[in-house]
Amino acid sequence: MKDALIIIDVQNDYFPGGTCELHKPYEAEERIKELIEESRAVGRKIVYTHVQLWISK
Repeated sequence: MKDALIIIDVQNDYFPGGTCELHKPYEAEERIKELIEESRAVGRKIVYTHVQLWISK
């Protein structure tokens, strides 16, 4: 089995002042950074995704 780290849709809007502020966003950011470092150290593939929605009113 092959492993990969998948980082899904981390955006500025999730941080203070953004339109969709999350609970403890800086803690989440630090954990993401740790996972990326760990993955790089063992040669695990890293996949970054970004989702953008357009909602028309």
